[in-house]
Amino acid sequence: MFNFERKSELGLDIDIENKYDKTFNAICEMLENREIKYDIVPHKEVKNVIVFRGNLKGFFLHTVVFIDAEKDILKFECTLPIEVSPEYKHVIAETLCLINSQLMNGSFNWNLKDNISFQIAQYIFDSAIGMSDIETIFSIMIATVQGYTEKIFAVSKGYITPINAIQ
Repeated sequence: MFNFERKSELGLDIDIENKYDKTFNAICEMLENREIKYDIVPHKEVKNVIVFRGNLKGFFLHTVVFIDAEKDILKFECTLPIEVSPEYKHVIAETLCLINSQLMNGSFNWNLKDNISFQIAQYIFDSAIGMSDIETIFSIMIATVQGYTEKIFAVSKGYITPINAIQ
């Protein structure tokens, strides 16, 4: 499935499979340290997929973490449990653009299935991602989702304007 017999850009031999395993194990350890229950799900396109769910301020969150060996990416994707009625779609699109313009890391996305999610990714390159980097990525994701989920929900119901969502 994956070609792990690559050399680094510098021509050094590196243990590609091991860097993914180390990163995967560090993610599992971080979740266990935070007492977050998770499932490991086999996936045909990416090496490892971790799924965890949680409740945040009354919102049920579904988060997927995966390592894409072909793109050398570690990606966290948290789907927000917000349904958008047709009359508010243009307002939500504006809101997500305004929010994304203020973010330093990650972005909110809205796919064709009407799912709003927050995604943050990190390139893996020639070595595993360390525990402190994984903690940082995870903390950014949680803080961003905590900071904006209620606001995006409020815009989707017409309670506030897109400008109010970024103030």
